[in-house]
Amino acid sequence: MDKDDIQIMDVEDYKGNEQTQFSHQALVMRAMVKALEYGCREMHDGYNEVIEDNKGNKKVIYKEDTKLAFIESVKTCMMVMACDFDEVFNNEHAEIMKGLEEAEKHYTESQNKFYDDMDYEDEKKFKKTIGEVNPNYLNKSLPYYYEYTAFLVDAYRKIYAELSKLTKRLDFYQEEEWTA
Repeated sequence: MDKDDIQIMDVEDYKGNEQTQFSHQALVMRAMVKALEYGCREMHDGYNEVIEDNKGNKKVIYKEDTKLAFIESVKTCMMVMACDFDEVFNNEHAEIMKGLEEAEKHYTESQNKFYDDMDYEDEKKFKKTIGEVNPNYLNKSLPYYYEYTAFLVDAYRKIYAELSKLTKRLDFYQEEEWTA
């Protein structure tokens, strides 16, 4: 190959040489990219899918809950960046978490009011099909759980945005030298 020939290399295939030291920035970037990938998916709940092959054998496959996968990926970003948190991030994060606590309380109280307002016959039918409602938890069979989950995903999107702002403040957006 001639030294004037330029070859374009895929960034994802780039690997440093053996002498390359551990890079916190690279680790942060990797966690942020993974969270971004999960955040760009269609958000749906996890479920079991039963597939039958041509011999009649049934196989149960769990389809991932993409909402929870996104939330966990943002939590992983926070874990990786814990040593980088500054006062601005801590304040914003505390505000978001306070909003989450208030939302959970609101949806739980709404669910309990719905359950408490049922007449005896409706309550009997409800218990038969859905079961008891624990006053401390959101029931997945009721819409309050899904409304809270949508709120939760939005809150973690805000946390991700704050993490992005933090990386900007830390000047993690530096050019990297590439050699061919």
